[in-house]
Amino acid sequence: MAHSAVMSRRGKKPARNNEGNRGSGEYRGKAGKSGKGGKGNPRGRGEERVRVDNDAVARALEQADGMITATQLAAQMGLGGDAPKGVSRALAELKAQDRALELRPGKWASPGTGGEFPVNIEAGVEAGSLQARFDAQRVLPIPPAHRMGARVGDTALAVVSDDGQALLTRLVERDGRTLVGTLNFTYGRVTLIPDRRREGEMPVLRDPQGVIDRYRAGERVVARVVDEDHSGHGAELQRILDASDPEVADFDQVRLVHNLPEDFTADVVAEAEAIVADFSLGNRRDCREDVVFTIDPDTAKDFDDAICLTRKEQGGWRLAVHIADVAHFVRPGSRIDNEAQLRGTSCYLVNRVIPMLPERLSNGLCSLVPHEDRYVLSIFIDLDRRAQVRGVELSESIICSRQRLDYGQALAIIEDRDPGLAVSPEIQEAVRDAGHLAQILRRNRESQGALNLYGSEANFTLDVEGNPIEVTQDTTDAAHQLIEEFMLLANREVARWLSERVPAVVYRVHGEPDEERLEFFAELLTGYGLPPMAVTDRPALQRVLKRLEHEPPASRLVLNFLLLRCFQKAEYSTDNVGHYALAFSHYCHFTSPIRRYPDLIDHRLVKFALGLNDYQQIESRPGYLEALAKRSSFLERRAQDAERELVAIKAARYLHSRLGDTFQGVVLSASGAGLHVHLSEVGLEALLPLREMGDDFYVFSRERLALVGQNTGRVLGVGTELAVQVVAVDIPRAEVTLAPAGAFRPARPKRRR
Repeated sequence: MAHSAVMSRRGKKPARNNEGNRGSGEYRGKAGKSGKGGKGNPRGRGEERVRVDNDAVARALEQADGMITATQLAAQMGLGGDAPKGVSRALAELKAQDRALELRPGKWASPGTGGEFPVNIEAGVEAGSLQARFDAQRVLPIPPAHRMGARVGDTALAVVSDDGQALLTRLVERDGRTLVGTLNFTYGRVTLIPDRRREGEMPVLRDPQGVIDRYRAGERVVARVVDEDHSGHGAELQRILDASDPEVADFDQVRLVHNLPEDFTADVVAEAEAIVADFSLGNRRDCREDVVFTIDPDTAKDFDDAICLTRKEQGGWRLAVHIADVAHFVRPGSRIDNEAQLRGTSCYLVNRVIPMLPERLSNGLCSLVPHEDRYVLSIFIDLDRRAQVRGVELSESIICSRQRLDYGQALAIIEDRDPGLAVSPEIQEAVRDAGHLAQILRRNRESQGALNLYGSEANFTLDVEGNPIEVTQDTTDAAHQLIEEFMLLANREVARWLSERVPAVVYRVHGEPDEERLEFFAELLTGYGLPPMAVTDRPALQRVLKRLEHEPPASRLVLNFLLLRCFQKAEYSTDNVGHYALAFSHYCHFTSPIRRYPDLIDHRLVKFALGLNDYQQIESRPGYLEALAKRSSFLERRAQDAERELVAIKAARYLHSRLGDTFQGVVLSASGAGLHVHLSEVGLEALLPLREMGDDFYVFSRERLALVGQNTGRVLGVGTELAVQVVAVDIPRAEVTLAPAGAFRPARPKRRR
């Protein structure tokens, strides 16, 4: 290619130094009062280089309790000012030497935290086998079922099983992976700047398709990571990401950036198509005469849960929650199972789905469609008049759903309105009873300390080209709460039942919130204008949420969102620490095996505990299940990040079509750069820069966590509602710039190369 002679081959991973790295991360601190530079600062930028010893950072990381951010680590080390920048750089260098793990974006831990270690994938001794190199002394084999599709040369995280096997939990870097990014031309070199900035800028090593000659500034390119002659990773350009069709371009961008799976391979589809649709009774419990029905979104195509509720003569209820028996069709070690394990979850991308299972199963044999026999795994829960659990039973069953309802139809029945379709009196009665019982269950949860946060979600209606033309908000109602409460109850009781019968359970756990973040949230509430309120435990947080119910909806939404940021993310683990937000001591995922792999694991464990012959050899060893749990947590976060990113891109497209229009926004945070504003209509965060606020001279107040007008005294802080206009939009990056309403100035068009 034309530029190859002047290209640098940077990006080679530094060799591991077992004696410790003597380098350092650096950060720049303020150098003096004048801002003109000082001794040791020849650049004259008012800053000096301050060094942070990498070994000191590594030692501090080892002493940290679990995951930690660079800012928290700097505080732990007693470093102030701009030290977090130097600590961040040190952590990046330690990561390259396998001395630090970035378990989540911005969340760091020492190798071995949670049992996970960085490994390099190598060819094993036997043909086709793989092994994981932990360090110079330790190399362990990787069993085929725990490779995650890794190839020789990849870097991964792994846990060590009791029998000395390396079980991969995450692929960190892989040769041949695809990236999306933009090109940078500097001093005769061409580099790729990936959208995922954590990948780091890398040199362009190859351009077989002549992408550079056709490239125009700002366009996005698709590239493949290559390691040419082992001289370091670089990029091989493949194509310009076509932006002519938003439907394709947006989906491709998100799929490539997040390394989401492509279509099922022919052998997986063939295996699914070969499954015989035989729903004979066998040894299953026959529930086909029961009043069974489903309630799902109106757009749902797969139905994995159905319910049946009957009143007991002595008072109380018997609730049956029937879940699609995916485990019957997807056997361990099959092609379908291996692929489902690699995907971990279905990914819902606005108007598309990347499913965990082939359509033959997800929309066919495992979907609880009305008026057709289907296999299910059922939990029967006996409840007294106060909705307290008095008995639990699980079994393999067969059902024939009598009715499919969407949430709107179910809500109409609950509210004694016309649902718009024919519904038998017995189903209407069951739906009303279910709605009543669900509210009792909800109150019971709240009395135990459960935190029910207020939220909404933007849904976009797209035209045929993928452009958003309408946006609506999803909110909870009595019909949604009906299903939510029954599924929560089923998941809780299955977790309790399993905990007494099997060696290990894949729980859904949620740890306690970060104390420092809660303290900061308390400051936000005070800055917002509420009286000082404690946020130290669940009862205190419940009081806060109750108080926020009286605030305007937009402000309430933002404050609930900021409280949510204080919490840890729920994840899967065999270590049962409970679920903080739900206030459950036991909780697992059982109710969605069509779209979540951990549910399928727990279904198999239920069958193992029931003593069913075909399931006595399923995986039940704690170490192996923990590896699957960690892997599922990672894959879930990957899907969630992709889903959020595509929603943000569609929101940006929607706002781009309405440049200059006025929107209502609520301030999420303030800083010296301006205001970060939540646009309620589309659910997107946008920046209102200080330069756009011409009505006064604003200064950031740390005490108020707000911008304060020096002439007017106007305070703009968290929860402040504003009328704003959209002045600029970067669609691919979903970055939006605002101005106060009435101050619209069209953005200057970008110059193209």
